[in-house]
Amino acid sequence: MFIQLRVALTCVETEMDLDINSIDTRLVKKAIEEGNLDLCKIIINSGFNFQSKRFDGLRYLAEKVSYPIDYGNQFNFTYQSEKYKNQLLILNLMLAEKYRNIEDIYGLSPLEIMISKGVIEFVEAMLVSGIIPNGNCFIEACYHRDFEIFKLLLVYEPNCRKEINRNYLHREHPTHMILSFDEDENQWHKYKSIDDVENYCSAHPRLYATIYKLILGEKVNNKNTSEKLKDHLDKYIIELEIFYSLLSNLYPPIDMESLNLKAKVAEDEFNKRMVEKINIVSTDLNFFNIKNSKEAFLYVNKKYDYMMEGENFNFRKLIANESLEKAMSEIIPLHIKTSLENSITLSQIAMDLKTTERKLKNYMNKKGLM
Repeated sequence: MFIQLRVALTCVETEMDLDINSIDTRLVKKAIEEGNLDLCKIIINSGFNFQSKRFDGLRYLAEKVSYPIDYGNQFNFTYQSEKYKNQLLILNLMLAEKYRNIEDIYGLSPLEIMISKGVIEFVEAMLVSGIIPNGNCFIEACYHRDFEIFKLLLVYEPNCRKEINRNYLHREHPTHMILSFDEDENQWHKYKSIDDVENYCSAHPRLYATIYKLILGEKVNNKNTSEKLKDHLDKYIIELEIFYSLLSNLYPPIDMESLNLKAKVAEDEFNKRMVEKINIVSTDLNFFNIKNSKEAFLYVNKKYDYMMEGENFNFRKLIANESLEKAMSEIIPLHIKTSLENSITLSQIAMDLKTTERKLKNYMNKKGLM
């Protein structure tokens, strides 16, 4: 790794090409995380693919970028601000290479991550490049009460309800997300210290940075500072009221009683479906040789794929984990006990479980079956 890093740094200094075979993913991550624009240029020019099955550079950038906040250390704030600018330039390099906004197994995309972090310049760069926001993106902006980003998304996709991934994290109605802003805690002009900002302020990152800097840079009991903070709060509440009015039209109110009833029916169906599949899968004696939940998932996902058609990743993982637990705690001990009662030999039981007699005896000792 250190040799590769030295090679890369030498290339940056001499403007040489970097051999694609000498590039390690760790080096690419380091360049993205530190906002090393020159190194990223060289890596891209070398032909390295920033977006493959093993590594999604666009997602990694989204995860590592953060809106710069002045915490009182000027040197650090300058460094964070410069890194932020360079990471935006790195994003533009990636977008020029036509990297895609790929959702992960949970339905979360790099664009949604950037929305959640309030990095509006990054969001705009992705939209300008041609990436179309889906319904998840709009709901993410609602969740963080970021009206500015929501309006920006509407410019590029007027249909805010276009598509919502079934695995998506936030289920609340968008208008409820706006109403969840707690005015009692967000009394910015009454805050006495930075701790109050960190504990209570729930404004989006860009406004949070402004509030933090105001309280950090001036005495909190300073009348001028208090008035500025009150002004920010008043404007933000007015903005939320406008936002709420807009959302009420875009997302018509829902009959909560009917919605809760549907949710209960869906939950009951989900539990019934889950129990039925666990009862079938857990009878698989091969679980005796599976060491952990990761192996269980890979095994179940492959062997019982026909049973999991249409099911998402989380459901499949749940079935695998619960089946492994039930097999090892109930099904397999019962199989061994019943076999012994029917005078079946240990060697035959071991064959049934595809294991050795020694391992079987160890297991039986632990379970008190000997």
